[in-house]
Amino acid sequence: MAEHPRLNCASTALEQLPRCIQMFEDGGDKGTAAFCKLLADGLRDGSKFLLPDGGSLFGPDEDRGRSAIPVELFRLPFPCTVVEYMRSGEWNTAHQRGAVVTPRRLAVAFDLAHDQYADLAALVRDAAQIDEASGALVFPINDMSAARPEQRYVSRGVPLEWVPNWCGVYVAYGQTLQRSYPGDPGMADLLRTENPGRRVFSEIQSKLLPLGEFGARVMDGYEQEGLLERNAAIDAINEVWAVIEMGVALACRNVSYDTILAPRAINEKRRLKGRPPLFEYHILTVDVPGEVSRSVSTPSEIHRSPRPHLRRGHIRRLSDGRAVWVNAAMVNAAAAGFVSKDYKVRPSP
Repeated sequence: MAEHPRLNCASTALEQLPRCIQMFEDGGDKGTAAFCKLLADGLRDGSKFLLPDGGSLFGPDEDRGRSAIPVELFRLPFPCTVVEYMRSGEWNTAHQRGAVVTPRRLAVAFDLAHDQYADLAALVRDAAQIDEASGALVFPINDMSAARPEQRYVSRGVPLEWVPNWCGVYVAYGQTLQRSYPGDPGMADLLRTENPGRRVFSEIQSKLLPLGEFGARVMDGYEQEGLLERNAAIDAINEVWAVIEMGVALACRNVSYDTILAPRAINEKRRLKGRPPLFEYHILTVDVPGEVSRSVSTPSEIHRSPRPHLRRGHIRRLSDGRAVWVNAAMVNAAAAGFVSKDYKVRPSP
């Protein structure tokens, strides 16, 4: 992987969301339409990160013999953060219209500790019945391009390629990874079977926030069927953990990010056609001894001489309490004078 190809999920979804907003407005659901507008603003204004295939950054904790992520380190790097990545293979969402294969993954995450999202924090407090909402709200935007015709949402005769998920997930800051599975004792095994190798919602303190009245109706239907936790996890768990792992990784002293700037010439053509721009995005990197950190200005530059780029690894706590990323997979690691193992995630069939 000598170069990180642009996915441009945020741009294509932003181009589609006005039709989605129109669909809800035509149906008289102005509350859900307003929520979609908020997500569109996040896609436009948020800082974008391109993650490795699968969205997962961490390998097994070799000291303890199991995956153990220090979730207490999790913070969003910006008030609004957008993540996008590929989820290769037959990975799907449960979706209220039947399972849909969704290889392109996209999510908007809001830091509710910031004053600009005070109204959104109030919604989370009311919906979740909690006293304080000082954490992150992660909202997946679903890729419907591979859906069957009967599964597609249509706005004024136009099938929608991207639609917001029926719920977002609030994740509190400052928590620790839970070791037990409250509620249905079979839930963990079920979710691991349907989504191998992924941690489940019951391991973190999380609350669901429905997408307006539309999301509330979907949530009520799932709850009546006894499928609320199951379908919420299948529909959103991958995006939620991708955001958490990215935030935890950036808390490490030797992890930073490079910025790939937007293509000016292409964006000028898109502007003249009234289309949303292609955005700049960030790529996580691991600082290597002897290598000078720098930002990469163009995709072609990163192709010619890439810094070692983060692929997969795990965190180790040092004796002084600091966290450091170790055993990370990198591109062009040999140029820095050392060898590292490739931990790229390959989803099970």
